[in-house]
Amino acid sequence: MKLHKYFLFSFFALSSGLISAQGVGDVVRLASYSGGTTARNLSTGNGLSPFGSDLSVMHSVNPAGLAGFRQNDLSFSLGFESVNNESEFGVESLSVDQTHASLESIGFVYGNSDISYEESGRFVFGISYSKLHSFNNRFGYNGFSSSSITDRFLYFADGVHPDDFYELEEGLAYNTGAIFDEDPDNNIYTSDLAPGDRVFQEDIVTETGSMSEFSLAAAAMFNKKTQVGVALGIPFFNSTRNSTYMESDLEDANAAFEDLEYRSFINQRGVGVNLKMGVNHRITNWTSIGLGIQTPSYFVLNETFGAGMTYQFFDGSNRLEEDEAIPLESRYGVNSAWRLDLSGGHIFPKFGFITLGLEAVLYDLSSFDFNINNEENFDDSNEIELDNRIKDELKSTLNPKVGFEVLLNKFRFRGGIKFVANPYEDINETNIVYNAGLGFSADKFYIDLGGNFFTEKIGYSPYTIPGENASFPFVNLNKSNTKITLTTGIRF
Repeated sequence: MKLHKYFLFSFFALSSGLISAQGVGDVVRLASYSGGTTARNLSTGNGLSPFGSDLSVMHSVNPAGLAGFRQNDLSFSLGFESVNNESEFGVESLSVDQTHASLESIGFVYGNSDISYEESGRFVFGISYSKLHSFNNRFGYNGFSSSSITDRFLYFADGVHPDDFYELEEGLAYNTGAIFDEDPDNNIYTSDLAPGDRVFQEDIVTETGSMSEFSLAAAAMFNKKTQVGVALGIPFFNSTRNSTYMESDLEDANAAFEDLEYRSFINQRGVGVNLKMGVNHRITNWTSIGLGIQTPSYFVLNETFGAGMTYQFFDGSNRLEEDEAIPLESRYGVNSAWRLDLSGGHIFPKFGFITLGLEAVLYDLSSFDFNINNEENFDDSNEIELDNRIKDELKSTLNPKVGFEVLLNKFRFRGGIKFVANPYEDINETNIVYNAGLGFSADKFYIDLGGNFFTEKIGYSPYTIPGENASFPFVNLNKSNTKITLTTGIRF
């Protein structure tokens, strides 16, 4: 029996729109961090680690900068994000937009205001909630193709008895008549479409959800120069993806086939835990370097995966068959990527600062845990297969970044740039994220506005068919993303 491979969508590589269960894309999504938390951090390209004094350090790899707070601080942030996807398929193109607003962060820092910044032994702690990454997205394509999703169903059905069909794919196709018996004795099947028949295809995919984190952090200053920090992170993951894929005979070239619709969804939700540790050291009065490490987040995920299909055809009369599969439920664990952060910065008194950083994300050390209940005689073959695929298909990445802030009386002007490398082994591409912002800071109050922008190219297929010579549609997606964050806070 042929094994169904795992085709979970990813924004970073060739992807299959056919929704399926656990895959390499899971560990990429669980390591997603679009940055921000606060407008100040977003506008400097996530470059505040060497200096701190911003709520965002509780969610960064290096929380040591929390010791830089001199007062108590209460702040919250609101965000707005706009995503545009323009698809190219043959001579056809389609543009799809989505916008949304959300709470980005809220937090409190107890900053020991009665102790001077330079004094040794000062202790600071904080509590914070922040959205780390948004999965809200919408994209699609349409156009003619000489391939059909029924070719995929036939591939997996070949030689398999209908009782053993995968109920969310070829089982639905068989129940609705999209594929049917040609030689029942040998489990050979066919469809109304002959090889090479042109069909008009359309696919609309909508993704919703986010990954957020609750953080408890503490930091201390030692020897007037060294900051040490630790943060316990509890990330929350919730993502839903719905796909409506359609084929139709617009050219009226087939006597039997009229149209089909394949609907699928997957919802993943769960909670994890991680630990962040870091140290900053002032090598001069105005220059600091820092090093941070974040352990893998261990997630326990619950997953619901469902699909349905409608098939319309002519068989002496117009017929329409519809079937909905019973959703499948699963529960499993994932160890996400290790993260390391090396940073440095220099303060220009009364003028501002500049920061440099290098972040390492060790995607290829991620792993699955399908035996979270510690069952005896557990078959770990699927777990081993996926862990091997992670090592083969993913790599560790290095992401350099630079940010700055310029002071003009009580006003702040900021900018930054970050380079984000693709985590897939066979793709050597880097996305550039541009950041900018401004702010106003009084003695007891501040307000900041920040934003970033990036574009990326994505390869997308609504379904795939195994085999070197297999033919299936390939869509080029050009994605552009704009994010704006407004932060306001008080010091006391």
